[in-house]
Amino acid sequence: MDSDIATLNLSYRLSDTLTLTNVASWNRLKQHASQDGDGTAVDSQVVDNRTKADTYTEELRLNYQGERLSGLIGGWYYNRDLTLDANSQVNVTTPLTTITNLLRSAGFPTATASAISAAYGQALPVIPVAYQSQQPEHVETAALFGDGRYRLTDRLWLLAGFRYDHEQNRYGAGTTTRFTGTYPDPASFGAVGTPLYSAITAINKGVAGIVAQAASAASSTGRTFDAFLPKAGVSMEWTPDLITAFTVQRGYRSGGSSQNPAHATLVPYDPEYSWNYEGSVRSTWLDGALGVNANAFYTDWSDQQVTVFLSDNTYDYNTINAGKSHLYGFELEATHKISPVVDWYASVGYERTKFDELNLPAGTSTTFNLAGEEFPYAPRWTAAAGVNLHFGGGYSANLNANWRDAVYTSVGSNQAQYRVGDRTLVNTRVGYEADMAGVGSWGAYLFVSNLLDERYKQYVYTAQNRAILGAPRTIGGTVEVHW
Repeated sequence: MDSDIATLNLSYRLSDTLTLTNVASWNRLKQHASQDGDGTAVDSQVVDNRTKADTYTEELRLNYQGERLSGLIGGWYYNRDLTLDANSQVNVTTPLTTITNLLRSAGFPTATASAISAAYGQALPVIPVAYQSQQPEHVETAALFGDGRYRLTDRLWLLAGFRYDHEQNRYGAGTTTRFTGTYPDPASFGAVGTPLYSAITAINKGVAGIVAQAASAASSTGRTFDAFLPKAGVSMEWTPDLITAFTVQRGYRSGGSSQNPAHATLVPYDPEYSWNYEGSVRSTWLDGALGVNANAFYTDWSDQQVTVFLSDNTYDYNTINAGKSHLYGFELEATHKISPVVDWYASVGYERTKFDELNLPAGTSTTFNLAGEEFPYAPRWTAAAGVNLHFGGGYSANLNANWRDAVYTSVGSNQAQYRVGDRTLVNTRVGYEADMAGVGSWGAYLFVSNLLDERYKQYVYTAQNRAILGAPRTIGGTVEVHW
């Protein structure tokens, strides 16, 4: 992956109470991703995707800081052009149940139809397909937002905010497919002209139809979405060192379109929404040397965007609005400056996630319900801690560790097959910083990630004896210049 990023941050103080800020960014991404899908030395299933994306953002903010009122109002613009070139060799499991049903409808007895489809499955257990697709996407978003605090009394504040979001996106796809295997020879099943010979010939045509069905001429769909996202809350300053707050705000992710690879169709889906409730405590102790903060949160998700499989075909899937779920938890963190030389920090978090329901469209082959299952990659417990050392002459060092509880790496009726255990990572960094004649500063750093070289899994599917391993010990260095 190659990424070029440029940002420009401009700020101008209009008065003692008003400040105008503009932040612009540009990002160019080029990514080449390849994956071995069959887990063997033979390239029977290979995914080879190339992505190019240009993204531009612009944010203009006007900040106001008064005695009783403070806040900001601003505008946001986002423009992204992305193209995905997918070039894959895939294996589609031969649909023996479908073949049996077709043979039965053609007049074959059930036992005979089952025997014929089983024999065909032995000759062609999977349908090998070369799949090429170009998928351009354009997203343009404009938003108006505001956030503010108003002091009702010396200790009580009202909190309010909003975001109005307008998005236009266009998603396209054009696909070509080609059968890359060898069809079973009808003559090996029966003599020319016999019903069995004709049946195998018809099945071969049906398989060719499955391959052709996954191809399509280039097409695209455009979608437009508008959302109003309010925020409200209160904050109480019990003492200068103890503040509590409670906020409620609406969350949103826009809709769009997804391609069903099996049918090469573009399927639209709608936005998803959430209501987020959060209580917080901010406190300082020991004359400001010790800080202790805590958050408790609850999120209610509706119209959730989920990927569902619509038949026994592994590639017959697309995104729909079918889910409803919730999550809740808390976070606790502390920072302590022991001396100008030493400070430490630590945090612990707990989270429970749960799908409440999954409403699948009629005819969907997926029979399981996600209700009661946990989100993928959502550990119940997390913890982290670290210490900073500030030596004289600009030298510094950091040692930190983070721990994550066991997680599921997917969802479904066999979610237990995707469980990876907990892991602990230790990292360190040492560096040197110095001023540059009053015009800025520079620094050089050496870091080691996964210092103890812990071996752990990021993803696992036990049923297929397949896993993606975590990154090993990594040593590197950086140089930074600020002016």
